[in-house]
Amino acid sequence: MSGDFFVETTITRGVRASVEYALQSKTAVVIKGKAGQGKTATLLREIDRRRPIARGIYWRANVGDRTARAALCSLADILGDHYGSHFSNASSAKAAFEAIEEFLTGWQGWGDFLVVDEAHKIDVSVLQEISDFPYRHGLPVVFCGNDKLLKRSHATAGALDQIESRCGRQFIVGEASEEDHRAIAAAYGVVGREALNACVLFAAKQSIRELVEMLCAARAGSAGSDIGSNEIREAAAFLKKKRGLRMLSRDDDDL
Repeated sequence: MSGDFFVETTITRGVRASVEYALQSKTAVVIKGKAGQGKTATLLREIDRRRPIARGIYWRANVGDRTARAALCSLADILGDHYGSHFSNASSAKAAFEAIEEFLTGWQGWGDFLVVDEAHKIDVSVLQEISDFPYRHGLPVVFCGNDKLLKRSHATAGALDQIESRCGRQFIVGEASEEDHRAIAAAYGVVGREALNACVLFAAKQSIRELVEMLCAARAGSAGSDIGSNEIREAAAFLKKKRGLRMLSRDDDDL
């Protein structure tokens, strides 16, 4: 999770366990669920935490990576940076694929692992190739994305089944628990039952990401002191004005 503190939750523990499984089994794993629950923040922390014993390669796909050529060129560029080589993004899909194979063949045994974030944005044929990296190159792979990661309306069932069969584990991110929300709030200095309950109500309507953003604003408003209901109310109102988000169903009176 982002912000000034990292708080262990049921979600972060599930993400960490999935990364550990991928590394120990040298296989591919899938982490999927709705945005804002701390998947990416936990993966980035895992990459930092495991250095230098294991070197995580982080690739965050974007909307420009929807075609096979764009995705392969983007991945080749990321691998080139990681391994200290240059790759031209203007290359063809074939040239990009050959460069990827060359990078991975030449650098086996370094304890590396690949994290593919926003994987639902990547062409399925490219995901198929990446899911085979553990078997061809011994490179563990962690796919992370939303619920559509392995549910594509324009992809063949066979292709998706093949990707899924190559993944040794799937972690489906559910809703964070009230205990998770309270632990996060307490880590940021929220005190008092009313203020903690307000944070739980807020998070239930938003996500962990929005909860952390609100708590950062509340902490700034408290000038380092304990955060109570007033600071929570003011921070929620600030975010509502700033982002136009719908807060609780009965407005801020519930806070």
